[in-house]
Amino acid sequence: MAPVRASPAFALALTLLVSVPVRAELSAVSRNTLVFVTSTEEGESWKAYRIVEPAAPAAFTVQGPGRVLIQMRAIVEGEADVESVAVVLLGEADRSRAEDRIVTTARVKPVVDDAAQLVDQPRARRPSEIGLFLVDLEVGTHRVTVRHSAGAELLVNARFAPPLETMGGLVVPRTKNTTEPIESVGRIAGEEGELVAEPAPVDAPEAGDDAEPERTGPRVADEWTDPGEAPIETAPTRRGEPSLDVDDVDTAPPVSVTTEPRGPLTVEAPRFALEVRGGALFNRFSRLPMPLVGLDARVPLPGLDARRWSLGLAFDVGYGAQDVVARGAGGAPVSVVQVAQTASFAGLDLRRVLYTVPDRFEAYASAGATGMYGVFTLESEARRESAAVFGVLGAFRVGGTLGDRGSRPFAELRLLSGFVSSDIVRTVDGAAGDATGYAAVTLGVGWRGEVLAEVEAD
Repeated sequence: MAPVRASPAFALALTLLVSVPVRAELSAVSRNTLVFVTSTEEGESWKAYRIVEPAAPAAFTVQGPGRVLIQMRAIVEGEADVESVAVVLLGEADRSRAEDRIVTTARVKPVVDDAAQLVDQPRARRPSEIGLFLVDLEVGTHRVTVRHSAGAELLVNARFAPPLETMGGLVVPRTKNTTEPIESVGRIAGEEGELVAEPAPVDAPEAGDDAEPERTGPRVADEWTDPGEAPIETAPTRRGEPSLDVDDVDTAPPVSVTTEPRGPLTVEAPRFALEVRGGALFNRFSRLPMPLVGLDARVPLPGLDARRWSLGLAFDVGYGAQDVVARGAGGAPVSVVQVAQTASFAGLDLRRVLYTVPDRFEAYASAGATGMYGVFTLESEARRESAAVFGVLGAFRVGGTLGDRGSRPFAELRLLSGFVSSDIVRTVDGAAGDATGYAAVTLGVGWRGEVLAEVEAD
């Protein structure tokens, strides 16, 4: 696809990345590029649409009860003959996006709308005729998401309308001459993200009854035939901008549920994360905490959920000094010694997110191995002695983050346990030796920055 270009008059709008409320009842919460299409509606010279691509779905929060009227166009270039396909998902605004359910599929044929033009765009890029879809919502705050599945990029415009008393389902596009809603029932199955239809239960007729079996389950649009009419195979087309009057809803195309594979759905997850932290280290060689600063670089693991699993490379360094009483044999005080510690740590760990409150909080735990290198210095009035310290430690962390992905603070507790080796590592305790057990606790707070990307949903 050719890149979207805009003149200075529309540059700001075409690169808009901030959500803009549509009405009090409907607000856009996704970051999409805007494009403008000439309008034939009274009082309008153009209408704004959001560009929906595989990596950029359009998401809206809606306060129900009510209906969301969704207009979709495809961008047609040249002799395109492949229809564009999207799925419409519905979920609760305060729940995880992973719990959103597919309520309908949307197909837009690459038929150019001769009555419309893309504003300030190359003439080779033309908007298609409009597909109109309607989502009926119950009381509550909902999230409606339009995700691209196949074909050319889509243009999406959503509006809120008050509810109708006769509408009780989630999705109610209707054919002419019938008032019964046609519900779309589907699910994602298989490794390729295949969209399949749920079976519609059929009641068996009583013995001797030649009447057609009564269907008690939800109807799928592909199997519905209006009495006395031929099966509906294609959606009616419109030229120009349609009126969004309630009476026009019955011209919306039927919901299509198919077993053909569609592009996999995607979710937003960190591709790379960098953590900077500061804190204090407490160990058995020091009666005062040692100031510590650290840095983590984290990447997702191939084949695992990038929102939950990551591999990290951690670096920490600290320094501390204090006066302690050196004791000889039998525990008798010998002298006052200044003990200075310089310690650095480098290690790998595997982290898993244990609990999530969407966009607000994440709790995590990790385990790994860390190498330690440092210098211990003992200085008294009589002498000064220094020696290097080496260690191999196990590292265990628990922590939590606040806020949404991208940039957020965190706090964590880390436990270090293992062995260190040095000529003087135990001199302060009054016993000679070159190896001993080591245990330490660190407390830290910091800030995490994340590079986000759309990845395939599980």
